[in-house]
Amino acid sequence: MGIPETILFKAEQDGLELFDIGNICEPPPGEESVAMAHSLINSAPLVAGIEEPRERQALADYVFRVSRALIGKELVEGLQFPKSRVFGVLPWFRTEIRLQRL
Repeated sequence: MGIPETILFKAEQDGLELFDIGNICEPPPGEESVAMAHSLINSAPLVAGIEEPRERQALADYVFRVSRALIGKELVEGLQFPKSRVFGVLPWFRTEIRLQRL
């Protein structure tokens, strides 16, 4: 279990290089990837115990926006995520988490 030592990295630059290699080797998302990504995101409200339809949709929309900001334009287009603005999404998300901790 774990990560083989041959692919561990010692510096950030090594990690970024390995990430780039992984992206080169990764095939574009297919229909199954699209279905799986949407299913995972749309299941978030169910896992959180939210039953009211509007609240479920709002949380799924939020997860789509945060995911779009995290994984980048090219991949989310391949996964057919709904269009949304991502400017400021991650700072807002971090602020919400800090406020919840308080």
